[in-house]
Amino acid sequence: MKTKLLLILCLLLCKLVPAQINLVPNFNFEDTVACPTNYAGQYGDQIYNLTNWFPASNSPDYFNTCSNSEISIPLNGFGFQQPYDGNGYIGLFTFYNYSTNYREYIGVQLSQNLVIGTKYFFKMYLSASFGGVQFINTFSNNLGVKFSTIQYESFANPLNIDNSATSKLDTIISDTLNWTSFQFSFIADSTYHYLYLGNFFENIQTDTVNIAGANFNQGAYYYIDNICLSTDSNFCETILSAKENKDDIFSVFPNPCIDKIQINTSFEITELRLYNLLGILIKSVKANSKSIEYNVSDLIPGNYLMQIFNRNKQYKSTIFQKL
Repeated sequence: MKTKLLLILCLLLCKLVPAQINLVPNFNFEDTVACPTNYAGQYGDQIYNLTNWFPASNSPDYFNTCSNSEISIPLNGFGFQQPYDGNGYIGLFTFYNYSTNYREYIGVQLSQNLVIGTKYFFKMYLSASFGGVQFINTFSNNLGVKFSTIQYESFANPLNIDNSATSKLDTIISDTLNWTSFQFSFIADSTYHYLYLGNFFENIQTDTVNIAGANFNQGAYYYIDNICLSTDSNFCETILSAKENKDDIFSVFPNPCIDKIQINTSFEITELRLYNLLGILIKSVKANSKSIEYNVSDLIPGNYLMQIFNRNKQYKSTIFQKL
């Protein structure tokens, strides 16, 4: 009898303890219905190649290594970036030069409704895009998260700006090389079951930095990868942050430069590849060192993308400017 009572008590307690799971399905954009083929259309059609996710306003984009077009990885129409992990990530405009308050939002239905009064922890990674055939030359703040009980979708009932978010980045993220983490905690005040990503604030409340002038500048665009929502902050750290300490370290200076740049790394460089921002290979240089001085005096002034390979063929990239 005592054994049965203990078993029943254990089962009841197990039901009361929140499960340590990620409430965001397909959190790293790896589960696909099909490979994306191009930029998303007017209503974000390419997002439907992802399971669970849907376009909530206008046309956010989906990128994957399986594509060989302008939404490929790592080089695509918005810039150059490896996934934080895996083979895919999404991207969206947080600021657009040619339409007032144009925004792109993406949404997902959570695997469980949030429980009122429960504390949740959120974390995701983002990276600023730069250059590409889309001429992305601006960075913005206000990329954030909004929870809702309503499903918004681009075609039927798009999500509109209301100058409010569950949480947002007040600082302008301009790092095009690394993935920047964004995290916060909050106590649920409703049984939210949808999560949305984007800039939910009007232009007048959004700060921007333009680094290339008004010509050929679409606006601010960000890549997003690896998203976690859980009642356990340590759980999110475990499933998302394992990669953080594996990144090799390297630096490129001076940036901007005039005639020479110095590349210093924590690994042995075997090859340098130099591209213009349209993705055209300018030159390739073999190497065998952790420190290289590279002569760029023959380049015309402008921005260039440098791709760095190590002996394990795991490459990294950075953008530098030739004056």
